[in-house]
Amino acid sequence: MTTREFLYVEWVDSTGRDGWQAMDAADPEVAQCVSLGFLHSETKLAITLVQTYAKNGQWAANGTIPKVAITKRKKVPLPKALKK
Repeated sequence: MTTREFLYVEWVDSTGRDGWQAMDAADPEVAQCVSLGFLHSETKLAITLVQTYAKNGQWAANGTIPKVAITKRKKVPLPKALKK
């Protein structure tokens, strides 16, 4: 199994509601998000993190975050046992 970077990422996301509501009920704030995961891939526009990697190379639970939404990104050191 190839070891991948493990990242801590803070990012912002849009929010919204559906259905009828009072005009003053709209929340103008964005969602402050935190994600932890293995870096699966990266492009000029986005990164994709995955929650789980199997020793056979398969992965599960991915999420793609646009780079413009990222406010903090930090590599998290992995224990030596996971680097083999």
